[in-house]
This record gives sequence, structure tokens and C-alpha cells, in this order.
Amino acid sequence: MRIISYIIFSLIMASTLEAQTVSDLQLNHDYFIENRGQITDQHGLVNSNVKFIYADELFNLQLKPMGFSYELFEVRREETSYESGQAMSSSYNLENVSHPEQQLRSHRIDVNFIGANPSVEIFAKNSSRTYFNYYTSEASDVTLVPGYHQILYKNIYPGIDVVFSAKGGDSVKYEWMVHPGADPSKIKLQYSGATAIVELENGGYQIITPNGRIDESKLIAFTADTHLPVEARYQFEDNLISYKMKRNNSKTIVIDPNIVWSTYYGGNLDEDINNGQLAIDGQGKSIIAGSTNSTLNIASTGAFQTNYGGGYHDAFLAKFTANGKLDWATYYGGDEKDEGHALVTDASNNIILGGLTTSHSGMSTSGSHQFAFAGQQDAFVAKFNSSGVRIWATYFGGTYQDEILDLDCDALGNIYYTGYTISPDKISTPGAYQESLNNSGGTYGDAFLGEFTPAGSLVWGSYLSGPLQDRAHGIAIGEKGELFIQGTCESTTDFASTTGVYQSIYGGGGTDAFLAKWDTNGAFIWCSYFGGPTEDHGRGVRVDAAGNAYIMGWTDSESAIATPGAVQQFWAEDYEINGDRKADGFLAKFNKNGGIVWSTYYGGHGKEQIFGLALDEQNGLLYAGGYSTSMDNISTPGSYQEIYSGNSDGFITKFNLSGDRIWGSYLNGPNIEEVHGLALYPNGYLSIFLSTEGG
Repeated sequence: MRIISYIIFSLIMASTLEAQTVSDLQLNHDYFIENRGQITDQHGLVNSNVKFIYADELFNLQLKPMGFSYELFEVRREETSYESGQAMSSSYNLENVSHPEQQLRSHRIDVNFIGANPSVEIFAKNSSRTYFNYYTSEASDVTLVPGYHQILYKNIYPGIDVVFSAKGGDSVKYEWMVHPGADPSKIKLQYSGATAIVELENGGYQIITPNGRIDESKLIAFTADTHLPVEARYQFEDNLISYKMKRNNSKTIVIDPNIVWSTYYGGNLDEDINNGQLAIDGQGKSIIAGSTNSTLNIASTGAFQTNYGGGYHDAFLAKFTANGKLDWATYYGGDEKDEGHALVTDASNNIILGGLTTSHSGMSTSGSHQFAFAGQQDAFVAKFNSSGVRIWATYFGGTYQDEILDLDCDALGNIYYTGYTISPDKISTPGAYQESLNNSGGTYGDAFLGEFTPAGSLVWGSYLSGPLQDRAHGIAIGEKGELFIQGTCESTTDFASTTGVYQSIYGGGGTDAFLAKWDTNGAFIWCSYFGGPTEDHGRGVRVDAAGNAYIMGWTDSESAIATPGAVQQFWAEDYEINGDRKADGFLAKFNKNGGIVWSTYYGGHGKEQIFGLALDEQNGLLYAGGYSTSMDNISTPGSYQEIYSGNSDGFITKFNLSGDRIWGSYLNGPNIEEVHGLALYPNGYLSIFLSTEGG
């Protein structure tokens, strides 16, 4: 089974396995709530061992005298008429599905303070103005329970305190305060309930659980008064973690574990994100889109479409809070094949989803640009508000096959799209740059692009192609109204390439990548091939404020890709058993006039493909991600994961805008991982959208 693993680099905790009813879930708040008898165990008995509890949607942190517990809940729907993992037949009737019973699955990890002070003093600090009342059938009413922003364990070890903090809008965290003369090696944390604890090359460690993993990065320590860094590292002994650092007889040292979490999103069958996407809205919330044939654990209660529509695939759309918890999720599909390939948010945090469909109904709204299904396969565009309510939706396509592969929005909310079609009708508008399909005998298709208003009216549309098959995979709009299209073409002549650009002549082989510039009124400006003597594939584009375009993809051409002085100037030669050439990734920067600024291969003696690209112009950074089967040329010393796992590994790399690599890292586990999308939070944190097989 392929499961989506959605990873955000942020501060949070996570998680062994037991079932509880939905009523067991604590209320969401920004405080540690004192236990005055309202907290019970799985048998309904008062759990006096828990002194305080922090709850954030589906996450609990329980504070106990001699340790703490992470608890992560997942709402599951238990079906009786369809077994999880059973193959779905074409005759499967969704009307026969019984209403599921909702339960919470709780994965918990207990962390015990070994050798700690059994008479530790626990102080609650920074009380809230809010009080909580609990009325339960299991215990007497508990009223006027206070909440606190900070819990202090005083002298949990000799001269050492630990402080748990919870502030509105931030994740819960803990810090160790090692006072002058105290011995930090006394701190010992024993983990129970984890599948494994794995020491990482970068000095951090991973806590593997049945519900994902917790990553703790290289240990951070500093002086409390001046914040000067102090050398510190973890020590590992089976499931016991301690800290290695020198005593300081004159200053208090703060040890600040930096916790990185990851979570899975997926159902009982398969989720496909090979053409899915990731976006971050203006509130720092993450949205993902893709395709699924899972009938369980995809849509949230009250979503636009809570049931699988049928057929081969439904598109799905899922939104996560800034802390990575599921906000809402919905199917989007009819009774045939529906796939989500394109995703963007606008300035009002509305969400626009694009893709393909063969469903004859359910994909459009009354009064939309194209209400009726037109052919073998249509593209679609659907606009949702930030709460997941559909605003409008339309089919887009003609007689044959059409699909939208990427979307972007300008500051006014106008929507720009691109993709692929073999339909000779319903694609272009009168007066467009290319009004007619360049289709040789009905065999090949064309790239296309166009614009919708925020209300869903078509403004303009155009084909973009030569006589053979040409596909557009990426679109990006700049601050000055420049529109860039990037993709893959087979047309060796009569394509839109222009003089004066980097490459006006087809490079050779089966395919070249291409980059084309338009304006937002649909006027064509220039186009350049990008390719060498064999095969080159383009997969996406980003644009900066100066109008420079950054492109990504993969190539097995041994020349005409990298510029002099590039990070990797040569193709890392390698071949499949059948003699096929193994591709390397590529990254390139074009200026606003179509000239090349820099370009580089990225890959080792295996196979690489790059699918994700994120531009951090404020900090002058470019991130790229994809997958690799190479043991070399991917990671850098001291990176998050330096070592190739032996399967297909995800990877990410960080460049400056001058084309210099800053670092590279694998993202691997025991299965096959592939990075399919990257996006940046407003604070510069990187969000990574990847798939993993097997769980």
C-alpha cells in the first residue's frame, strides 16, 4: 500500500496503540490543565498519576511526577461491510456501506525520568484567566479547574529543573535548566512504547512509532544569560537517552531539545501523489492534493464530499493546521476516474484544485464556464474557500482527452492554468496565439494554457505546440505580470522557440525540456528549448521578483545541460540492465530575456528525478527535491541523512540563487520514499510532501 507521508519541519511531539471512544478526546486549549479528578484511564477510573494535561486538537501531553507521555489521536471509521485492505471491485456499491462507528486510535510513548528525585516539587506558573468545568458520568463534577502556561519541575535532578511551556499559537515544548555546578549527565530519559530509536549521522535521533516518527535534531544548548552556544550531544543506550556536556560552575545552561515531527495521511488502499501537489496559504496552513481509491480515512466529518465517488480514482484535498494536524479533508470525484494534479491558494486563502476526470457529473456547478462533460476525459477546475466549501467548479475540455497539470494565481485572484490536450475544440479562444491543435493524424497532443477570473469565467486560452507531442507541467506568474510555462516537448521543428534565447534549436533525442514566457493577457513573448542529445524532461518552474525563472526536471543527456563552473558539470554515467540510460536531475536559472544564468546536473551513479521546487527569495535560497537510487553526489557531510538506504530514497537540496549548493540530504526510511512537492511557510520553514510505500 502506498501511504502519503506529509512532513513539516516544526516543533511538536508525537506518540503506541490503544483504542478509545471519541468522548475521551480532551478539549483543545493553550494551557496545561490541572488534574482534579476529571482525567480517567481506559477503565473509567480516576488517573491520579497524571498531574497536568495539555491538549491540542488530536494531540495530548500528559505530565506525571516521574516523566511524561506523548499521545497522538487519529479518528478512524470502523466499517462492517468492507474490510480494510480488501480490493475494491467495479461492482462495489457505496450505497450498501453502513454508517461507520467513529473511534480514536491513540499512539502513546511514555518517557520516564530515570534516577530522578521522587519528591520533586512541581509548580504551576502563569495561570490563565480561563477556568474549566467537567461534567462526566464517570466521576463527580469537577469545576473551576485552572490552566497554566508553564509547569516547573524543581530539582528533578540535583541542581537541574525541567520546564514545560505552552503559549498560544506555539507548540508545546520543554527545556532543561542546568544550574551552576550541576551534572547534566544525570538526566536520563527512558522511552517505552516506541518501535525503535535510531541514532542519526547528524547527531540527532528518530523515534519510530506505528503512527509515524518523531525526529529530534542535533542538540541545542546555550547559556541562559547571554545565549552563547554550549557544546552538547546525545548519548544512546538502547531506549535510554542522556546528554553529554561539560559542567559549568558559574552559569546556568539551557538544554533545548529541538523536536521535528512527521505524520501520515492515507486510507485503506492507495494514494497517488505522483502528480499531486502541496501549497501553503497565507495563514501558514498546508494543503495537499492527489488521487486515491481508498474508501476509508480520507475525508473528515462534514467535508464537502465525505464518501468515495466510485470508479478508479477520486481526487482528494486535505488541509492541515500550522502544527500539522488535519483541519479538514474531502474527496472530489464522481463515479469514474478523477485525479487531483494541480493546486494553488489565492490571497484570500481560497483553494483552487485542478486535474482530470472521466466522470460525467458531479464535477461542475450550475452556471460555470463548462457545466457539461464534453469528451473522453476532461480537465476540471474547482475553487473552495478556506473551510473546504466549494465555491464553483467547471469542466474544461473538448472531444478527446484533456488534463490540467499546474495552476497559479495573481494578487487579484485570477487563475492561470496549464496542461495537456488532444482535443481540437473548447481549448483556445478567438485571437489566441495558437487557436488550433497541431495534431498529426490524431496521434499527438499539445500543451495549453489560459486564465480564469476569480469567479470562474474563461478570459483566454491557447494551445502551445509543434507537430508532435508537447506537454506543459509547470506554470508560474511573476510580480510584474510575466507568465512562465515549463514542460517537455517532442516537436523538433515548428515549436514556439524563438531567436535570441538560450537554445532555439532542438537538442536531440526523444524529448527536450522547454521554457516559455507569456504575459497575463495571453501574448506570447519567447520560448527556449533546454536539452541535450538524448532525453530531457521538464517538471516545474518558479519565478522571482526580477523576472528570473528557475526550472527543474531530469535528463540523461551527457552534454548541453550544465554551465561552466556548475556544482555538477557532467552526467553521472550509469545504465539500466536493458541498456537504458539512468537520468540525473537538473536545475537551471534563466533571466527574463530567455538567457541562461546557470544550470547544473544533480545526481549520482543511479537514477534521479526532481519533482519539487521552492523559492525563498527573501533569504536567497532555492530548494529542490525528488528521489534517488544513487549512493553518491546527493548528500553533503553533516546533513540530516547522509547515507543512502538502498531503496529509492527521497532527497532535498538547498542552493543559493547563484547556483551554489549549500547542502543536500536523503530523506529515507525502510521503504521507498519520493519527494513530490516542496513549499515554504511564511517563517521560512520548509514543508515536504512525500510518498512512502508499505507504511
